[in-house]
Amino acid sequence: MINLTDNKGRDHFLAPSAIARVQEAGTNSQWHGVCAIVHTFDGHVLEVRERGQYRPPSRDAPRGVTGGQESSPLHTLQAVRGRR
Repeated sequence: MINLTDNKGRDHFLAPSAIARVQEAGTNSQWHGVCAIVHTFDGHVLEVRERGQYRPPSRDAPRGVTGGQESSPLHTLQAVRGRR
């Protein structure tokens, strides 16, 4: 599970497989503390304080595994704490 904090300080816990897309927030949104906009497969949109970061697959890991975890194009995004 990934813990994401929205712009109102509420925590949301998402399975990585539920995330359809992560996009960087615009300048105006970033001014208000939103670093990324997360779209889920069920249609929800979360404006969160964390940034999305691409994590390439490890060379040593078997195919389809990133950092010892299952991987797909959607699992290669890793939530990291944004600067506040």
